[in-house]
Amino acid sequence: MIERWQHKNLIAGFAIFLVSCGALIVWRIQRTGCALSDARSSQQDAPTVLQVPPQNLIPPAPPPAERVVTTALPVEIPAAQQARTTTLTYDPAQSFTVNLERFRLFCDKDADPRTLEMRVKDFVIQLLEHAKANDSAIKDALLVKEGSPLYRNILLACLVRTDLDDKQGIAWSIALDQNENTSVRRTAAFVLQELPEALPQSQLFLRLLADPDDQVKVFALQSAGNHMNDAVYTAVQNLVSKSSDIHVRLAALGAIGQTLEASKNSYLTDLIEQQQTSAADKFSEASLIKRAAIDALDVSSPDVYASARSVALDTEEDPGVRRRAILNRNS
Repeated sequence: MIERWQHKNLIAGFAIFLVSCGALIVWRIQRTGCALSDARSSQQDAPTVLQVPPQNLIPPAPPPAERVVTTALPVEIPAAQQARTTTLTYDPAQSFTVNLERFRLFCDKDADPRTLEMRVKDFVIQLLEHAKANDSAIKDALLVKEGSPLYRNILLACLVRTDLDDKQGIAWSIALDQNENTSVRRTAAFVLQELPEALPQSQLFLRLLADPDDQVKVFALQSAGNHMNDAVYTAVQNLVSKSSDIHVRLAALGAIGQTLEASKNSYLTDLIEQQQTSAADKFSEASLIKRAAIDALDVSSPDVYASARSVALDTEEDPGVRRRAILNRNS
């Protein structure tokens, strides 16, 4: 009986255990179901977030490049280029003679007038200001015949400012020296007209008119009035008719206009009539000659005045010729 009772109790306890386990399982299943239901409900109630793939995104800027510090290497400027860029300054602490020698050496390094003239401009201004008090140094430098053409041309400009008694002779000797640079001879011929106190030198002047350089002739003719005589007048007329350079011919006509030669009006009138000019052919060589001849006329004579007036009123004449007849400098 006791064993049967114990066996029944054991079966009953095992059944209760099974029932308890089943109840626990059911409870857990129910609990899990509720949790799943709540989760689905919360997902349904929550707003839907769409995952849109990014488009057209700008890539990030690259990091700044590392700064590299470099040191420029010195560039060596050729000596010839340095000579064309430096300037010369007058040194008042030095004597005029020393400054003159500095100028000569500076010009020798670069004798190109296209760059040299501007680089010595201020120096030359100071040099000219000191020229009058240093006439002997200028004379000595000119007679030595050394230096570039620009250097000697500046010396001739200084010569004009001096009070030397023989500066006319110095200018003549340079102008007539065929061994001198042509540019220097031109400057000397120009300087001769800048010396108003110069004495007539007809023989020397005739030699100057025979110079092979036409520009020397042109500068010489500017001072023809100071040396005019019959021989010079004839030589000037020959230049008008025979020179191949129009500038020489025009300068010669200007020299004739400066003279008091009684026959000049007759000569000029004939020359004017020989020039074939018209309004349709402006600025021809004949037109230039005719203008210069009209300008050289002495229209104080009634006959010459009437001739010039007829040219001015001729409507078929070159307008430049007519204008020159109206504005004749001797009228």
